[in-house]
Amino acid sequence: MNNYISCPICHNDKYRPIFKKSITKKYNVSIVQCEHCEFVLSKSAALGQEVKQDFVFENYWRSKKIGNHIDKRFIRHFTRRARSHLKLISGFYPKGFTGRALDIGCGAGLFLDEIRKQGWSVHGIEPDKECYDYAINTLKLDVDRCLFADYQTEEKVDLLYFSHVFDDINNIDLVCRKIKSLLSSEGRVFIEVPNLISYGGFENINDEDLIVNKYYFTTSTLRNLLEENGFTFEYFKSKEPIYLNTVGQVVLSPFKVYKKMKSSKKKSLIRVIAS
Repeated sequence: MNNYISCPICHNDKYRPIFKKSITKKYNVSIVQCEHCEFVLSKSAALGQEVKQDFVFENYWRSKKIGNHIDKRFIRHFTRRARSHLKLISGFYPKGFTGRALDIGCGAGLFLDEIRKQGWSVHGIEPDKECYDYAINTLKLDVDRCLFADYQTEEKVDLLYFSHVFDDINNIDLVCRKIKSLLSSEGRVFIEVPNLISYGGFENINDEDLIVNKYYFTTSTLRNLLEENGFTFEYFKSKEPIYLNTVGQVVLSPFKVYKKMKSSKKKSLIRVIAS
């Protein structure tokens, strides 16, 4: 019998299995859904099990088919994303405001580098060795190589930044409480996660993401989770990005333009700014 923990949204403890996949001989992925509120999460998250640290620290980035090492394409892509995020985020602070930013899962540090140029004090957390090394040695950033659960500080921050990371962190209710405890009186959290509905099925999700993902959000389940944990929304929208970093992305760009005009519930990404 499974000893499930209560759902972080509705606190029900009954789940139904909805997907299984074996990835090599090492990883068996199981995904379940809350029978009451329909929140989707990995079985390991529903059981309260820890993340696979060896994969997060050593293999996640290297296992990607695209973007598995830091080259010109990688830097171009993540710099564009960082600038797009920063343009949005800046509109929620007074003009000329500079504070302290903490990037959770900062990758190679490209967002921190951009916001530092605007005068912010910056710090990051990144488990992957190649990304961590680039952030501290090439960009000269202040970064800890650890997981968010292990990060300790007494300092409050004015921006907590979670770009495609919030869905990978176990014990999401504890994560929400930790975010609250770290935010200053002016503080906001930025979250961007994939929209589960946009995948069109779990078989379309990359293997490396199935291994690390703990939660699979829709607009409604992300909103319900954050509301349950006392967050106030300043921005909550879904978005369809158009990337032009590879030939495949250029070929698919007309479809992406069409998708931008579709229902917001089906767009690929969910972006949130909350306090």
